Amino acid sequence: MAKAVILGGGISGLSSAFYALQEGTHSKFSKVVLLEASDRFGGWLHSTKFQDNTVFEHGPRSFRATTNNSSVNSVDLALRLGLHKDIIVALKGSEVDTRFIYKDQTLHELPKSLKPVFNVVPPFTKRLIWSFWQDIITAKGTEDESIHSFLTRRFGQEIADYLGDAFVRGIYAGDSKTLSIRSTLVDLYNWEQRKNGFGRIFQVSEPPNPSPLLEFMKKWSVWSLRGGCQQLPDTLVEHLSRPHMPAELHLNSPCTQLTFKDGAALVTSEEGEITADHVFSSIYAADLADILPEEHSELAEELEAIPAVSVIVVNLEYPIESPVKGFGHLLPSCEDRPILGVVYDSCTFPEHDSNIPDKPVSRFTVMMGGAWYDELVKERLGGSLDPSRVARLATEVISKHLGIIEAPVKIDMMVHADCIPQYLVGHNERVERIFKYIKDNNLPLSLVGSSYKGVSVNDCIYNAKLRVEHFTGPIPFKAPDIQDEHFLF
Repeated sequence: MAKAVILGGGISGLSSAFYALQEGTHSKFSKVVLLEASDRFGGWLHSTKFQDNTVFEHGPRSFRATTNNSSVNSVDLALRLGLHKDIIVALKGSEVDTRFIYKDQTLHELPKSLKPVFNVVPPFTKRLIWSFWQDIITAKGTEDESIHSFLTRRFGQEIADYLGDAFVRGIYAGDSKTLSIRSTLVDLYNWEQRKNGFGRIFQVSEPPNPSPLLEFMKKWSVWSLRGGCQQLPDTLVEHLSRPHMPAELHLNSPCTQLTFKDGAALVTSEEGEITADHVFSSIYAADLADILPEEHSELAEELEAIPAVSVIVVNLEYPIESPVKGFGHLLPSCEDRPILGVVYDSCTFPEHDSNIPDKPVSRFTVMMGGAWYDELVKERLGGSLDPSRVARLATEVISKHLGIIEAPVKIDMMVHADCIPQYLVGHNERVERIFKYIKDNNLPLSLVGSSYKGVSVNDCIYNAKLRVEHFTGPIPFKAPDIQDEHFLF
């Protein structure tokens, strides 16, 4: 039986270890060794829970619930880990479906249906029907292009400048004028290739899985866990650390060199040298490039060409009810470039609010930086990441955007360096070259993580499963029987 080494202890690495050792499969791995460079597992899934029950999410704050395989798979994983009683849900049709764009120093609620298409809906200055008409008469594109170019070509300048630009900043913390439509908004790109009509934009590109979980999820918008998103990787660590599991998990153990010889991999770290039959790398592409030998410089150059951006996340709690109800608001780059948006956390998951009775409370998250991180630090923070400066800027954003003048009772900040890979135009072809190089050179290496085929938590978990299935065979959705009425909604 083979030994696998996994680089990185975020959700991708932990999921890879879980699936590699999943009971009931024909796994070829008798042992898994996971090396994490930092002093904690979980990667960007990072939650803080206070004594009064308040939960601050410093990274991803929810899991999206859709009918595609990656979304269903994340719920399946949570259920396999016995977390069904800890799942909390924001339902479709609730406040979470209300979203805003902050433009011209004003919050503009986005339409929830196609009814207003014959009206002028701010921040747009033209009737939305004209955007639909432009789409109808526009010819299909033939090459990859930026998101901004695609949206301008198909739906007009305002849709690209205000809607597309803002949402790309919210999802990728990136610039829609540089990111690839083919590699980021895959369903939208595929829709144009099929050209089956505007109504199919929002359909998934893969067929829905017939899992019975869909019956439970069909009313969900987003979901999380009572202990916060970090509860998922924490539970994976607990599962993999059980006495009978053939897994070793190491913190503060970065891989310093990765070489290949005679079909095996030699992994060097502060723990020593490990000979592995296969390596699953979930670390950022550029970090993997740094530890490859000179003989694989061609692969390293391709990996280094995948950039990433840094984000500052500021969590705030106020002793008032939120004056605005919804999921949150985003800013187009023409409004305030370094400020990406604000999430209304209490509206989405009130279960994460303080449990002190008869005391109103609202939690918000201010997201800053991304592709404009250097500009943020230099021009808005005086060249310093001093916490007091960051806190002052975040409270100013809340005051200006939402009219809240009270002082926060809790505030925390976290800087995530190189946390979101940027899929630039041509990214899909680059990833194909990377995977082809690995295959052509018979390297015992699989690439998982957010650098390649999706940055969402759902993508990371599902892509880890798909890579492991090459060695275990298919791992079907097989969630435990659910009898608890809590889960039925």
